[in-house]
Amino acid sequence: MVIVQSSGSSKGNVITSYGPDGPRGNSGAAIFGGSPNDPGKAISHDAIINGNIPTPKGDSLPPSEQIYP
Repeated sequence: MVIVQSSGSSKGNVITSYGPDGPRGNSGAAIFGGSPNDPGKAISHDAIINGNIPTPKGDSLPPSEQIYP
């Protein structure tokens, strides 16, 4: 899964710490705890659409629009 930030100075930045197949990374460790080398945590479709994906700052990413099906 790829999530791209769409506003502010972070516009266009790709978030890659989500998903169990890759490392958690620094942002994932800041959000969920653990080591940046731990596996990422899966994010559900509902969390994406409803804007319930946490950020390291303690807020959430805005809701996303589904573009394919």
